[in-house]
Amino acid sequence: MSGGHVEVHKDLCMHECALRELQEEFVIEPKNIIKSIPVAIFDDFLRDQRNQYLSTVFLHWINQPPKPSEEHKVVMVITLEDIYVEIQRGGLILDLKSKQAYGFLHGHDSMIKNILGLQTTQAFIGEIMTTF
Repeated sequence: MSGGHVEVHKDLCMHECALRELQEEFVIEPKNIIKSIPVAIFDDFLRDQRNQYLSTVFLHWINQPPKPSEEHKVVMVITLEDIYVEIQRGGLILDLKSKQAYGFLHGHDSMIKNILGLQTTQAFIGEIMTTF
């Protein structure tokens, strides 16, 4: 999951910000983004009590595996099924190579659970799955 802040002098819109963050954090080249759609906005008031945040969530269909970057030295790719299972269990995702467990930050587990249940998300996943 990439994330970040809108940069006033770089980003013209939230979508542009999402694409920039995807490239910065996972080295995803813009030419390899097949489709990108906004699916949700969350009032993320618990993230930092000094500021009020709105988290805008985009789903990206990409034609390139993510790569480690300066911001993320380790990249894990997990299946949707594993995400569903781990969120339901309230557990952590285990990296089988390093045996290190990873959790979700800033309440992302509940955000992901809500996003996965959206009709827009289900249609997007369906579109990807029927393409292959």
